[in-house]
Amino acid sequence: MAYRESAPVTALTTANASGGNSLAPMPFRRYILTSAHGDSGRGLAPITTPITMTGNRTTVTRDPSGSVPGCVGDSLERRECPVSASSHLSHSPARPNSLKETAMPISPSSGSTGGGTAVTITGTNLGGATAVRFGTKLATITANTPTSVTVTSPSGTGTVGVTVTTPGGTSNPLSFFYIGAPFKSGLSEVSGPTAGGNTISITGTGLSTATVVNFGAATATPTVVSDSQLTVAVPTGAAAGPVGVSVTTTGGTNNGLSYTYVDGPTVGTLVPASGPTSGGTAVTIPGSNLTTTQSVTFAGAPAPFSVISDTAISAVTPPGTAGAANVTVTTSGGGATVTGGFTYVAGPGI
Repeated sequence: MAYRESAPVTALTTANASGGNSLAPMPFRRYILTSAHGDSGRGLAPITTPITMTGNRTTVTRDPSGSVPGCVGDSLERRECPVSASSHLSHSPARPNSLKETAMPISPSSGSTGGGTAVTITGTNLGGATAVRFGTKLATITANTPTSVTVTSPSGTGTVGVTVTTPGGTSNPLSFFYIGAPFKSGLSEVSGPTAGGNTISITGTGLSTATVVNFGAATATPTVVSDSQLTVAVPTGAAAGPVGVSVTTTGGTNNGLSYTYVDGPTVGTLVPASGPTSGGTAVTIPGSNLTTTQSVTFAGAPAPFSVISDTAISAVTPPGTAGAANVTVTTSGGGATVTGGFTYVAGPGI
């Protein structure tokens, strides 16, 4: 790369590594880029990589007789001067090219405070990466190409800058945010049918990045309502009984809640099976899986009830219309109906 001074200088350093050239001028000096063309020993070739100038208040301008676009860097941060495809890069004196690596997107841009997140950084001139730092902590490099670096994040908190170091220097930082593990405080329903399909709410904190909810070994995808609430359709259970509920977010996994799968009820013949239309008849309803009974209805009208055992319920009939009425028992595991299970009998009229 050829340049000329616009004011006297006492020092100029040229940092070199594979791939290009970067100039580090003394503070508060001004240089004019006069030309850019291919090395004489390598032949002319189009240049598409930015020329990078670093230093305190570095200024790069286009020479009036040249064709290289100019740019200005007014801080300690790097500024890049793009070179058109028709321009070429040369060195005076000739020496190997050196281009500082440029890190761009980072994915994902957040992860668990405990570390262990697989993170990929993409950019240019990233080959031969010697270190990736999250703040001051080193990450483990698991894969590296000229355009990407994949690492395992270290533990941390808050937002940190991620930098990539290669023989050409260290990139500008990219932001990475550490997320704490979620905390669950409760379930809107603690039991349901083994068939699943019922929707429940999960409350807590740190739930906004939730991706999976486990009910034992069964998984479900939640809908995020807010950072403090999720809704999820309960998956089918392997068998009746309690299972642990866990929520997985970017910040980790939290256990501690329990959900019980319940088999659906069965209902037998009511005793007695008839009574007056005015209601008030005490009946016993036999069956199975009745412990979690939630309601009893006669022809759709709710009846007061009490659970005697898993195999029996007592109920009091509500008023009804003369004739047969369907009796339905609903539990956490579902519902069961005895068609025409109770007959309302009209009283005598005088």
